[in-house]
Amino acid sequence: MSKPLTSRELISLIEAKRKSFSEEYVPLLDVQLEILREYLAFIALDRNSIQRNHLKKRSHIILNQIWRCNQEIFVLCALTTNRTRLGSIKETDYISLLLNWWSSVDHPNGLKEIVKRHPDIFTLASPASIPDKQTTTVNELLPHLSQKRQLSSLEDDKQQAKRHRTFEIPSTQRAEAIFGMVILFMQIEG
Repeated sequence: MSKPLTSRELISLIEAKRKSFSEEYVPLLDVQLEILREYLAFIALDRNSIQRNHLKKRSHIILNQIWRCNQEIFVLCALTTNRTRLGSIKETDYISLLLNWWSSVDHPNGLKEIVKRHPDIFTLASPASIPDKQTTTVNELLPHLSQKRQLSSLEDDKQQAKRHRTFEIPSTQRAEAIFGMVILFMQIEG
């Protein structure tokens, strides 16, 4: 295994990549777009689904934090670093170092355009808009359940939900998993 990556080495790597962008938009290569898709799919994973791989879990945490802070820095990280090596960063101040570095450099329009011109890729995962945990009630999910399950009527769902249970849902789970959990909960209670 290679030596752990430091925050300063990460900044050096992404600084070199930042310099490769100009003020003009230049489309990314297909392989680069695929890398972005893979990184975005990776951060959309439920952190709890990553087991027995400390570096992968750490990388997931780091990339999610970078995504939440700045999508342009995220693009630079995705295009320059290996996820496993990124997970080897031991320092805890990497976000503040990255943001300080970012505030001290020019932001090429070509890089900004990558984020703007590829909304199909960047909406693949949007952990920045989701809190770490949220409390949700069955009643709040019912409109979605009715559409998903195609039950005979919304009133049937509302009758079943009068039990009005509240529970915490990890935010990174996909909607289908949440719906399945609520359906299972309602069947057990029903």
